[in-house]
Amino acid sequence: MKKIMLLVAFFVIALSSPAVSDESRLFSGNFIWGCKVFWFGGEGFSHNTHPEDNFLPGANIPGSAGNTILGAGATTYMAIGGKFKLNLSKDFFIDLDVTPMIGGQLVKQKNANDNRPDSNAAFIYSNSSLGICGEISAYISFGDIDLGVGFQSIVIYEESGWYRWGKYQQERWDRLERMSIGPKIAFRVGYMSKIEFGAQIRDGQPVSMSTMIIFF
Repeated sequence: MKKIMLLVAFFVIALSSPAVSDESRLFSGNFIWGCKVFWFGGEGFSHNTHPEDNFLPGANIPGSAGNTILGAGATTYMAIGGKFKLNLSKDFFIDLDVTPMIGGQLVKQKNANDNRPDSNAAFIYSNSSLGICGEISAYISFGDIDLGVGFQSIVIYEESGWYRWGKYQQERWDRLERMSIGPKIAFRVGYMSKIEFGAQIRDGQPVSMSTMIIFF
């Protein structure tokens, strides 16, 4: 735990340089933290019956335990990472955000082929608690307000398996990948930070929104 705290402290210090104006350097780095909300449209997972539950009806049939669906509604993540900025001129810059994400959604339900009471039944689950987001954006600055457009790529790690006797047993990992594009706007808040809002669109539909705080 001490090593993790030291690494986080080093990361924050390395990315933050309040003694030098962020706009006066060709390259700069900042610490960012915030919230991202995604609409995935629903990802279905087919579950086999656990080998130790082979007495259940149709236990040897693939998918006999039923299906779980992740991301049918809004899925929220906390994002924390770094913003790396390239100042091309006084009023135009490009930046790259890299943010690991934690949060997501956990779906747990009773096996479709198990009619026993919940207290003694077999369960299946899916979980999308971890991910990473990368985004490259181009901005025009109007003093304390920046307007831009960002291209975003995300990877969500989705775990599925069985829930037995109070413990989650992973059966497999899946990976959800999405790319999108959308507008961004950032406002300076005091001397040391900005707040940034963004929306992303894919195939003409909104797929994500974000609120991030940028620390100088």
